Amino acid sequence: MDDSTENVEVFMASDGSADPIIMSSRPPVSKAKKKWALLRTALRATRRSSLTSSERSFLKAIRSKKHAKSDTAIEDSDCGVGKSRAKLRRSICAVQFALSKGEQAFLQSLVDTPEISAEQVEKAHQVLTSDPLYQSDVVTSLKENDPAVASPSLRPKLRQNDASFRKELWTYAGGDEDTNNNDTAVETLPEKDEKKHDGGNDGDEPSAEKRHSLFYFIRKSFANPCDGDKKDDDTAVTAEIEEAVQFKILGTHVDDPDCQPHVLSPPIMDALRSHFPFAVQEDNFWLKYSMMRDGASMRSLLKHVKGSARTILAIETMDGDVFGSFTSSPWRPQGREYYGSGESFLWRLKKSRYTPCDKVEEQIDLESQVEIFKWTGENRNIQSLANPDGDLILGGGGKEDDPFAIQVNDDEDNNDRGCALTLSGDLMRGSSDRSMTFKNPKLPTNDEDVFEIANVEVWTMTPVDDEEQAELLEHGRMFLFDHGNFVQD
Repeated sequence: MDDSTENVEVFMASDGSADPIIMSSRPPVSKAKKKWALLRTALRATRRSSLTSSERSFLKAIRSKKHAKSDTAIEDSDCGVGKSRAKLRRSICAVQFALSKGEQAFLQSLVDTPEISAEQVEKAHQVLTSDPLYQSDVVTSLKENDPAVASPSLRPKLRQNDASFRKELWTYAGGDEDTNNNDTAVETLPEKDEKKHDGGNDGDEPSAEKRHSLFYFIRKSFANPCDGDKKDDDTAVTAEIEEAVQFKILGTHVDDPDCQPHVLSPPIMDALRSHFPFAVQEDNFWLKYSMMRDGASMRSLLKHVKGSARTILAIETMDGDVFGSFTSSPWRPQGREYYGSGESFLWRLKKSRYTPCDKVEEQIDLESQVEIFKWTGENRNIQSLANPDGDLILGGGGKEDDPFAIQVNDDEDNNDRGCALTLSGDLMRGSSDRSMTFKNPKLPTNDEDVFEIANVEVWTMTPVDDEEQAELLEHGRMFLFDHGNFVQD
């Protein structure tokens, strides 16, 4: 029965007319509750995901279909599918040392599943033969033993009085989720904290925590504090609205000993989301690389993030500065060439994470204040990586033919021709300078050129809610749907 007809009593008119008199036992709906109901409907209708219909169908098919038997592949060899599969098998064998177990299993499923078309198999073959990370010299490099990867515990520890409330930032923003799970659901703003702030002076500027919170915007825009019955009426829908603005954290959790201390925190994630491309603003965060867990080397970083197109680089210095980048092109060794998308930007916390805070609310406010430096369009020198052991570079150069030709003189325009952010191949140190690409200042708050790295993380965005499906989708995008980003011309 429709909600609108519940608790309704029907009486016949006293004058004997045929028209019934309908009387509802439900109390009249208040204006506040109508607003919340309208908002709930709007949120559900506008909830978006970067998952396309083709990708959704692919995930459903790859989960449900069984692998084909060997005789099936032999039978369809005449129509060309068998030849494509044979080429893919050879490519898999040639670069197997550079493939993860997940990649090998995924590619083998493409070979063995008869529903996979010859065109899709050919796309996967093109990635394996054209992606720089699968070239022979790079494969040999990745096969070599990397002592830095095997010894992440040798990295210098953060000082004991580093940013306080590190764990509280996760538990306070993460609700009552089970911390033993490998994913954490995060609300953009806890209701209890929002109520606390609402009691302040109406003329005060809201905290950065609230400025970046969709939930805060919702409450301010749709809730009327003059409605006396608002608190009673909106209780039933508040939980659903909070759920609508949640995002999950995959690949780590608050009590993950291998990744602690984390660089990104839920307040930083929430502050960055509004600056992402529209399609991924409501996707979940997935930790792909952690220096604490995976070791300090550029090889290890590349190995863990090679399937991710959009990535968030997060760096913490020994002085507590936190900054990084968002890029929409996968990290690949391209020699002395810049590449990248105009969606890219740099970011940093306005203050050092070591700034003293007496309460967790103050730490949330501090870590919600993020500065963004977007691509200016002055040049295309967005990101660069010379080789698997080389420096990672973001921004730099001028408008000359050689983007790496950095000129320094007294002209004001030439003061912006440095590299915005550079990380050494061993991830021990980095440097930052003003750049024409992003019109950024030096990213460390102490305005120093060189900094010592305490920790590095690389995150990506995914529209699915568990890590297994996220990995499957990422492989599908890399080898099939978005393979052009991973093919070198």
